[in-house]
Amino acid sequence: ILENNIHIDSQVKIISKNKNSIIFVSEGEKFDLSPIVASSILVKTDVDAFYDEEWSRLSNLKKGEKAEIIGISKECRGENRRRLLDLGFIKGAEISIDLHNPLKNPKAYKIKGTSIALRNSQASKIRIKKMKNENVK
Repeated sequence: ILENNIHIDSQVKIISKNKNSIIFVSEGEKFDLSPIVASSILVKTDVDAFYDEEWSRLSNLKKGEKAEIIGISKECRGENRRRLLDLGFIKGAEISIDLHNPLKNPKAYKIKGTSIALRNSQASKIRIKKMKNENVK
């Protein structure tokens, strides 16, 4: 579950459920888990909560897309969290891909006029909301 970046406070929308699998979308990624694995996930519902299709992880951002940071996942703590905040990965900051590594890891992100490289494992801890119809050149 953790290897798939399903963590505390992940936003989840169940697509389908049967005796062989549970298919759901979480922050821009689709998952198909067996019921025995899925039973390890506790889902808490909130009457006021909603599922926003545009919420995703920074690691899912594609070249030419622009996003706004909505926060850092709760599983990112201590020094790693502090480093990301110090580098400017704060709520409300606009971000886009600046340089694309041919091997896709790491990528350089443009944030607050600075290019910062992150590995996908680090970028997956940053929650974003993609901006509509805005292309970055």
